[in-house]
Amino acid sequence: NEDKSFEAGSLYKLWVLATAFRLIEKGQLNEDEVLSQDIEELNRKFEIDKENAELTEGLISLSVKDAMHQMITISHNYASLLLADRVKISKVSEFLSENGFKDSVVGQPPKTTSSDIALYFEKLYKGELVNPENTQKILDLLKKQELNDGLPKYLPSGLKIGHKTGDIGMFKHDGCIVFSEKGDYIIVVLSQSDLPIGAQEKIAEISK
Repeated sequence: NEDKSFEAGSLYKLWVLATAFRLIEKGQLNEDEVLSQDIEELNRKFEIDKENAELTEGLISLSVKDAMHQMITISHNYASLLLADRVKISKVSEFLSENGFKDSVVGQPPKTTSSDIALYFEKLYKGELVNPENTQKILDLLKKQELNDGLPKYLPSGLKIGHKTGDIGMFKHDGCIVFSEKGDYIIVVLSQSDLPIGAQEKIAEISK
């Protein structure tokens, strides 16, 4: 069911990350630029109602570099919204279109398929999304992922794994590149379940 559409959850952060690096390459964004935004304004812009908002007030300030790091390694939602607001959703949509991610959209909510996420990792692995320096930076961030109860859970500890989770409501997703002495491979599992914790374990078992 690789072409079945799911809510993307935090997998959309992969698109924001690559879009940000493309803007950096064009000189339209700098990793040291400090981004600041009112939480209430971010919730309004991204249509997050108070009942579902993790934060409802205050100010968030992060450098572009720190926002990218927190967005990927701990899946910080407001770091992602801050960066998405800066790079513009229209630019993320352009990124999806230009790279052939035909079944992925950044609407409310973002949606994707496992085939599109696998294609993202394939293009990243081949260095087709951004330049070689920024390709390595993206891979390094993915390897620092701290949410490791899915695809990496039962894999040998010596393996290097670059991955991104996507959790929201009934959806549990994980996608990664596994780097091994015997060969590298890509695996992506998207799921919708009444028991997300059970789905998380199933993702780990499939990976094993």
